[in-house]
Amino acid sequence: MARPKFEATTAQIEGAYEAAKKGLTDEEIARAIKVRPGTFKKHKDQFIDALKRGREEGIPIIVDDLQSALLKKACGFEYTEVHEKKDGKGNVVEKRRITKFYPPDTLSLIFTLCNLEPMRYRSVNRVPTAGSNENEPTVEELFSEMAETTPTPYAIPSSHDTNQV
Repeated sequence: MARPKFEATTAQIEGAYEAAKKGLTDEEIARAIKVRPGTFKKHKDQFIDALKRGREEGIPIIVDDLQSALLKKACGFEYTEVHEKKDGKGNVVEKRRITKFYPPDTLSLIFTLCNLEPMRYRSVNRVPTAGSNENEPTVEELFSEMAETTPTPYAIPSSHDTNQV
């Protein structure tokens, strides 16, 4: 007797759509809808419309999640760790909660500011070198330009300052 031909149910197609919307891989989608990965791959044409629609709709959700995670990392955050002490039999004897602070990540902060406010926080890659064009701005000019566009004033020492240590 031959195996019955695989036919995807509406529940499996809807499940594939929801899983694709979350950004899961084909193998993870197959597990989520309770189909073997090989079967899913072989009969993927039955799911193709649901997968395309789910992945297209899921992109803004994933981007929002990534943007939130980047902002959280840039600003720093607190998190709680649970430490368990077990006896020789594996029973939990003591449970402690420890709150820790993840400090702001400078690189994430720079990346976030440069991308969210590009005109205000732009990268300066124009550093003059010896023998460069005379029309190129000097480092002091670049820093003073940055100081004018940055909301927080900061002191920029002159390279000709004789009081340097």
